[in-house]
Amino acid sequence: MLYQLSAILAWTFILTLTSAWPSFRRRDVFDNSVDSPDGLIAHLRNFGNLLYRSPSNETGLKVAQWHKGMDVNPEELGEYAEGDILFPPSNGARNGLTAVSARWPNGVIPFVISPYFNAQQQRLIYDAMDDYHKYTCIRFKPYTGEESDYIRITAGNTGCWSSVGRIGGRQDINLQVPGCLTQKGTVVHELMHAVGFLHEHSRYERDEYVDILWNNIAQGVYFSC
Repeated sequence: MLYQLSAILAWTFILTLTSAWPSFRRRDVFDNSVDSPDGLIAHLRNFGNLLYRSPSNETGLKVAQWHKGMDVNPEELGEYAEGDILFPPSNGARNGLTAVSARWPNGVIPFVISPYFNAQQQRLIYDAMDDYHKYTCIRFKPYTGEESDYIRITAGNTGCWSSVGRIGGRQDINLQVPGCLTQKGTVVHELMHAVGFLHEHSRYERDEYVDILWNNIAQGVYFSC
């Protein structure tokens, strides 16, 4: 029951975004240009140094202790921007945030999966990708060695995290096992960041439609808002 609810919520999140952002439903608008308004890039810059940091082993310990009975998802446990958004310094993204919001050409994302995952875990990753193929125009295809930009799905002990959009070269999506691979929704969620989306509550025009009651938010998690 919890798994089904997680899947429903994950795809409610995706379908809301794709209906609100028509470019991800129309194949003819994919190109190499920056796909997001300046507000999105400004939002990312607001995170400052929090956005650019090394993967955290402390986050890995939290995810290692996570279980389904907890009232948070594993991707919410990170010390990263909004919990799971990270641009590791080694990938060079700090040199130009304009690349962060670049679309994947034709909506096709080459990928390679770390051999560290067992067969069942790999199947969950493929199932998450299949959902994209079923419900969106995004397509994941195996990396051939010829593509200059691609994602690598890794299993480091640093939690669940991803960069946002195509940032150039190899970029990692980390799915710590077993926590980040307990439910398909977590994989769908991290892939969504790689596609180019922030969290729904962080949309650049959010404050035009909702009021944030800051007094109701714990000081230590302001970065998630």
